[in-house]
Amino acid sequence: MRLSEPHPTTLAGVEPALDWFPQMDSRRQAFDRITREHVEQACLEFLRRGPPRGGGSYFIRFDGQDLPAKLILKEAYRLANDREVSSKEFSGGTYTARILEALGLEVVVRERLRPTSPAQ
Repeated sequence: MRLSEPHPTTLAGVEPALDWFPQMDSRRQAFDRITREHVEQACLEFLRRGPPRGGGSYFIRFDGQDLPAKLILKEAYRLANDREVSSKEFSGGTYTARILEALGLEVVVRERLRPTSPAQ
């Protein structure tokens, strides 16, 4: 499924997505290589592997499903750069959301569900 156009297909020239997070400068060029197509391919691969699980509060909406945004961006990074990046090497949350939104993708933010204690 292709998500709605007309949005940029690459991050080139989309400075606000990456500039605001200074510690990411060393990987900036590698994140700049990620295209919308890499993200869509990462979503399809994630869905092929089985039911979506995990994730924090940020999700990418793809084909009617909410997928963990950081895991999808991590896979898109691998596809774009032919090497993996550790989840510890980049921030999820707003950083990840800005990259995905800069490519014209829908990001959904949900509160984390907290376990409830049994009634006493």
